[in-house]
Amino acid sequence: MGLSGISKSTVSKLCKDIDDRVNAFLDRPLIGDWPYLWLDATYLKQREGGRIVSVAAIIAVAANTDGKREIVGLHIGKTKWIYDSINDLLSLL
Repeated sequence: MGLSGISKSTVSKLCKDIDDRVNAFLDRPLIGDWPYLWLDATYLKQREGGRIVSVAAIIAVAANTDGKREIVGLHIGKTKWIYDSINDLLSLL
């Protein structure tokens, strides 16, 4: 991908910028009525404490009364407690 020789600090800055943008997107106000909500999850591998663990990426998609759909929530949770992770995501909406 042409990224050989990129420093750790540059990667950290890029990741922080991405995190800031994602958080701003997820914290935006939703105007109007959004009566429909779908939840879906996919399972990913993630490094945690020097180990590779399975995590659930749970996404919430809502549709407004005009049929416009938007991502309204995203949560990464431990697969062992998937229902707790879903409850965590719903409490943030």
